[in-house]
Amino acid sequence: MDDFLNPVLYKNPLLSTSNHWTGSHIWLHKQPAFLCQIALSFKLFGVSEFSLHLPNILAHGIILIFIHDIGTISVNKKVGFISSLLFCFLKFPLTYLAGFYATDHNDYMFLFYVTAAVWALFKYHTTQNKIYLILLGLFTGISVLIKWLTGFIVLGVWTSYIVLSERKFILKPIISFIVALIVFLPWQIYHYIYNQSLFLNEMAFNNKHIFKVLENHGGDWFFHINSIRDLYSNHLIIFFIIPISIFIFLYNKNIPFFYKYFFSAFTLITYLFFSFVKTKMPAFCIITIPIILVIIANAVFQAISLIKNNYVRKTLSAIFISQLIVLFFSPSYFLKKHTFGYSPQENQMRKNLTEKTLIFELGKKFQNKNIVYINAGDLDIKIMFYLNCDATVKTPSADIIEKLKIKHYKIIAFKQNLPDYILNDPSIIKI
Repeated sequence: MDDFLNPVLYKNPLLSTSNHWTGSHIWLHKQPAFLCQIALSFKLFGVSEFSLHLPNILAHGIILIFIHDIGTISVNKKVGFISSLLFCFLKFPLTYLAGFYATDHNDYMFLFYVTAAVWALFKYHTTQNKIYLILLGLFTGISVLIKWLTGFIVLGVWTSYIVLSERKFILKPIISFIVALIVFLPWQIYHYIYNQSLFLNEMAFNNKHIFKVLENHGGDWFFHINSIRDLYSNHLIIFFIIPISIFIFLYNKNIPFFYKYFFSAFTLITYLFFSFVKTKMPAFCIITIPIILVIIANAVFQAISLIKNNYVRKTLSAIFISQLIVLFFSPSYFLKKHTFGYSPQENQMRKNLTEKTLIFELGKKFQNKNIVYINAGDLDIKIMFYLNCDATVKTPSADIIEKLKIKHYKIIAFKQNLPDYILNDPSIIKI
């Protein structure tokens, strides 16, 4: 919020525990676009849980328009409507809006801008209006500013189509590529110049995700195939619905080859790449959701079109689509994840609420602005968010403690396993 060019985890550099992303001062672990959006929301609406999630909420509504247009352009308007309707109720994006999973903001904005890039490409393909080339480059550049070079997937698939199918000079993708460079390169250049060591260390660490399991996020080659149940539905029938829908989509003679190629290559490349990458998380293939929903919507439309009687067709259409909505929404999933009464999730929810209550009580009790909480464990980030003061997971050294005192900070320490130089210091409040 204070400086878009220099994001910090700890405002006070004295509290930085390491150059690792969990304890750094200047924070370059992720590309900045989604963080800048959150910071802008905070500036406009104040710091709150709502304003934190507002960019994702707005993105969710706009994605519906993109999916509708992608389905309409590639197949027809009814497919566009069905696919966007299914996305409205899909459990995984809705759960991300609630901030339930780690990396929710990063992954969801990646989904948004990649879908926007697909939309721009399809609009250009039908209109040949060069404004969509610029938009494609813009959305690609922002995608890179969220998930690094994987943001080039739309441009890469389009380029491969031109090379393999049309065998033409790829000037049009180059225009979009140049726009993308203009968008994402300045950030990289700035931090290479001003924070070179940290920038290169973070780049090296992020590259390790490809060849090494980091932070216990591992899995086998079938991890992302199995994660289809996380993205769409826990019911095993989803493993029948998707392959059958893909078969129907590919053999639909009314769908132009360009869209068949793009949908197939986009999905295949995404799953192959992230299956190869050693570090794995369920949302890595989230960008394929709009594509898969259009493919499923096409299968629904084709099945319904076989019924000649208008009344029967409309009745079965309503029944079939409503059943798909229930399947994708998964009511039992939401009951387990977002309500009390289901262990162990209930324990975690109650723990979160208890911690939040504790933090607010601390805020009422200690209202001095120059406060530092130390030895805070996993409460450190939550304290900084809710109370707008510094907090650190660790206990600073005696030297750092003295420097904090010189700067007139009131130090509050959580009591567990404190060293003697903290316990014997009467100026430090122990809680």
